[in-house]
Amino acid sequence: MYTVIDLIDKLIEIDRSSEEYYLKISKDDKLKEKIRILTKALAKKDRRHIDSYLEIKSKIQESEDVEVDFFTYDKAVKLIYEFTGLRKKEEFSLGIREFVLDALEFEKESLALVLRIRGLLVNSQADTYKENYKILTSIVELEKSHVKDIEGLKEYIN
Repeated sequence: MYTVIDLIDKLIEIDRSSEEYYLKISKDDKLKEKIRILTKALAKKDRRHIDSYLEIKSKIQESEDVEVDFFTYDKAVKLIYEFTGLRKKEEFSLGIREFVLDALEFEKESLALVLRIRGLLVNSQADTYKENYKILTSIVELEKSHVKDIEGLKEYIN
């Protein structure tokens, strides 16, 4: 049996990978201090994001209405694996402007991923009242706030 919790675990792994990426960059002494500070802030943001996912998981751990049928789960996991293949470069050579734009693009793609997964759960109007849809809607809101936060950084780099 697959559940929305299994999907949340995979989304947590994406944010953990992102957090590790930012922390790795923040430790590179060859980079400008501005970029290192920014990457530490983005890593902290990813950590809070992970904590929010874990909080959602703990609230629904005992719920019975979180099952996802195999075919929907399979499609969602395929989307997640395709998304993880798009992850940021190992070598960091971007200036601060390009870095912020790259981070913003990644967050927008992450939001699109969650929206696509939520869409997979809807086969009829009634599905929008189910627990899984509500859970993914709360995750969509988290992702939207993450995008908004990074969009706010754009005014500081122009």
